[in-house]
Amino acid sequence: MKFGMFVVSPFSLFYNSFKFLSICNIVFLDKMCYYVLTKVCEAFMNIQDLEAKFKNNSENYPDSLRLKLHRAISWLKSAEEHSDDLDFCFVSLWIAINAIYSDDFNVLGDKSNLFSFLNKVCRLDSELRINALVWQTFSNNIRVLLNNKFTFQPFWDEYNTYEKDKITEKWKDDFEYEKKRFTKAISKQNTAELLCIVFRRLYTIRNQIIHGGASYKSSKNIPQKKDACNFLIKVMPVIVDIMMDNPTQNWGKPYYPVVV
Repeated sequence: MKFGMFVVSPFSLFYNSFKFLSICNIVFLDKMCYYVLTKVCEAFMNIQDLEAKFKNNSENYPDSLRLKLHRAISWLKSAEEHSDDLDFCFVSLWIAINAIYSDDFNVLGDKSNLFSFLNKVCRLDSELRINALVWQTFSNNIRVLLNNKFTFQPFWDEYNTYEKDKITEKWKDDFEYEKKRFTKAISKQNTAELLCIVFRRLYTIRNQIIHGGASYKSSKNIPQKKDACNFLIKVMPVIVDIMMDNPTQNWGKPYYPVVV
């Protein structure tokens, strides 16, 4: 959207307009700001728009970033095309995640690198699009996910390590501790911290599927997979778009580069 010599993103326009009004301590306007921003995200941020933007601007991206974006978008398209198959959809979404955060200087699958990447993306989210998705659109889904012991890795670690009659259920202490971290992140509106907690739970779902810990189209973990796919299919295009808007940032080199 153009105003004179300036190009204004629709996200910025909606957000800043409502945020300006909310300074007057009219609380409902701040909530309205997030509501409208969420609707804008839903209306503008889809994979087709993302792919078109990438093709129109691909020459402006460094080679390493261009390859990461191309790979990620291809797997996001796969996830969308297989949205009726939760297992295939989730795997496609996770490959898209690996495509954008993996760096040839880090070990593939290193969660600390993933969390560093998520923190960086949140810092660059000047229009608070991720905030809108985390705190408004998916707030209830995230609560359900984080209250589910079957998405908590220490629960499985204990059950896989000990015989059933020797399980100490120490995982419950860790579970309660993480819920306190979750509550603290909510109270401080710390999006990056909450996103890292959510992705840690999603990583457990990833492990179950990738390492053969669940049957194909198993009915046992349908709610977790459905929430995970619904969340990732919305938040991943926003993350990719933030990367496209910040091409001068160091996004690392792609793992397995194209070798001719």
